[in-house]
Amino acid sequence: MISPIRPSLPHMPQLDSLRALAALGVYLQHFLFQDNILTSTVPLGDLGVRLFFVLSGFLITGILLNARHGIRSSRATLFTMAWHFYMRRFLRLLPVFYVSLIIGLIFSQELRQYVWWFFLYLQNIQFAILGDFSFGAHLWTLAVEEQFYLLWPLLVFFVSDKLLLPTMILTMVLGLVSRLVFVGFDLTHFQASMLTPSHLDTLGAGGVLAILYAQRRTLRARYSRNLWLFFFTGLTALFVVLLAKLTGFPSTVEFILGGLGAGLFFMWVIGNAAIGFHGPLGWVLDLSLLQYLGKISYGMYVYHWFVPKIALTFAETTGVVVPTAEWVQFLLYSTISIFIAMFSWHMMENPILRLKKKFSYVK
Repeated sequence: MISPIRPSLPHMPQLDSLRALAALGVYLQHFLFQDNILTSTVPLGDLGVRLFFVLSGFLITGILLNARHGIRSSRATLFTMAWHFYMRRFLRLLPVFYVSLIIGLIFSQELRQYVWWFFLYLQNIQFAILGDFSFGAHLWTLAVEEQFYLLWPLLVFFVSDKLLLPTMILTMVLGLVSRLVFVGFDLTHFQASMLTPSHLDTLGAGGVLAILYAQRRTLRARYSRNLWLFFFTGLTALFVVLLAKLTGFPSTVEFILGGLGAGLFFMWVIGNAAIGFHGPLGWVLDLSLLQYLGKISYGMYVYHWFVPKIALTFAETTGVVVPTAEWVQFLLYSTISIFIAMFSWHMMENPILRLKKKFSYVK
């Protein structure tokens, strides 16, 4: 049985820092490229995306649990809560996404060819059909999250208290099983990884954590024990994946276990960050700069893919030489991406987000 839940989630500033670190991990992988020893050994971008997924599952489930509480206490109707949930999601996600598409359409003929897939948030399916990325490759993650947002409220609103946690655990298992099934049907690892069911373990992990977090006031000791269980099981799975990778074992081991291991490990990270890490890690996650980058991390992620293309186009038309050293490119492209995200946040995103007040979850 789910214990009573507060009508609104508290702000968790260390989660902003985790978002920033996830975005920077993506930058390291994309701007240092695959032949760099750092990104070829440890897929920081993939880990960053999985951290984003667990964070999304955690925060969205927490929001929906509070909306569910409002519905059951007769403070709002199901229709109102569902409508407000989707409107708030649209206000947060769609403006940046569609602005990025407009930018992409200017610079890429390839994107124009497939633009309707993107406008309908089905680009992950398009990539799976193609068997490879086209321009705007990183936007597949937004399609996965949007598809998750469409279905997840049904689970949270309609499954009983007694079955909600087991159902979310089952969702995690379904993510693992989905990857096995996709591989069994001869989909490539790339094709399978583009499909939303393959990420239900990381998204579901966030949901499981949200329920445990909601219960922590009455079950504090169990919350702590569960976090350590997630830590050790997740770390064990990731160690098996790393060992398999270093010994040349089939990549299927990494593909099947990697998401689950990362999801479990990030449950420990997020679960502790939600209540506040202490010590050196807490000091890092409490840095104001990192928390600010976390606030603009959505724009940092969405816009960054276009920066090298824009920089090269600018260089060709002006005669400016773009540095070829990878670390210099990393610093250059990251800095430009962050400044674009800052501009987007202050001039577009934050003003639009003020409209969310019209769609509060509990009246």
